[in-house]
Amino acid sequence: MTTMTERATPMDTTPSAPPTFGSLLRTVEEMNTPDGFRAELIRGKIVVSPWSKLRYVRPMRALRRQLEAEAPDGHIVETSPFLFRFPSAGRAYGPDLFVADEAAPETVRGGAAAARRIVR
Repeated sequence: MTTMTERATPMDTTPSAPPTFGSLLRTVEEMNTPDGFRAELIRGKIVVSPWSKLRYVRPMRALRRQLEAEAPDGHIVETSPFLFRFPSAGRAYGPDLFVADEAAPETVRGGAAAARRIVR
């Protein structure tokens, strides 16, 4: 529910090789994004976008309730702002709403293990 406009912002770097997923992820985690914005790693690019608008509270709550009723046992439905890392895909997302295995938050540092636990 976020509208994004891609706008390149040059960074003052001269890498000898393309950045790795790990280095981009560290940059995302260390960024001082303005209040109301989040940083994500999408297709090898760092994307900064605004959090959802307050007007989405009711639709997101309704969708969350519907998903909770259908989620498999042992899964959580949440709207908290977390960054999910998918190293094998070179991506890190901060979804507005997600369904995940209850153990996923405990394995987030494990990267790939946590990514496999996300319900797609």
